[in-house]
Amino acid sequence: MNNKPIIAIVVSFITIVSSGCQKESKGAGPEWEELYDEALSHFDANRKVEGEELIRKAYVIAEKNASHDHPDFARSLHGMGNVYANSGEPEKAEEAWLQALDIRRKALGNQHVDTGHTLHNLGRFRAERERLDEAMVDLNESLSIFENTNGKEHLEVGKVLVTRAVAYAMNDELFLCEFDIDRAKSIFESQPKPFEKGLRDVHRAQARLYFNTKEYGQAEAELLTALELTESIFGSNSQESKSPLKYLQEIYRRTNRTQDANRIGKQLALL
Repeated sequence: MNNKPIIAIVVSFITIVSSGCQKESKGAGPEWEELYDEALSHFDANRKVEGEELIRKAYVIAEKNASHDHPDFARSLHGMGNVYANSGEPEKAEEAWLQALDIRRKALGNQHVDTGHTLHNLGRFRAERERLDEAMVDLNESLSIFENTNGKEHLEVGKVLVTRAVAYAMNDELFLCEFDIDRAKSIFESQPKPFEKGLRDVHRAQARLYFNTKEYGQAEAELLTALELTESIFGSNSQESKSPLKYLQEIYRRTNRTQDANRIGKQLALL
């Protein structure tokens, strides 16, 4: 007796039953989308506190309503990574970004721009913690995604370049650092309206380069320019001023300018 037709029927039946049992991946819904978009509008207007509060609320809704393999849930995880990083919870930040990255790779693909955004965040996070080998892998993949998807002169390409420039400076790869700084600056300046946040980051990256080569006068000049841009964008006494002020204070300490270092210390205490 030929059993092949019977086997084929059984396999087909199992396939149909399995397909019917699979749940369709579900999004987070219109309330989540409205909250998330409102949060982004707050960030665009430099209202970070209000934006982060809405990101938290949106995450609660996404966690409850969305399938945990859906891009909406990944988007909320990505946003929570930013919130955790800004509130001094680095382990939670990295875990949220790693979860978001895993979902985005599976749901959207390795070449999707959302995958690129999460890789950029992870690369910057790891560079800040001097995990430079991991950071370079993330940043190089992120850069490749944005260049292939958006073109080599796109704004997102410039953002990744300036992050990678800082990582190169931290690793004493000064020629590569300068190359990325020049490319990023060219991209930011070529926008219809010069991208001030990016140009600020260029000055900070250049300051890091001069700091590493002990050219403290030039590092100070770059940091002061970065601080001017920061105040222009975010206003005075912004948390965004903390990082450049700390570097400035360290420069003053290294050059025995005690009064200036103390003055910066008082500014930092007010932030």
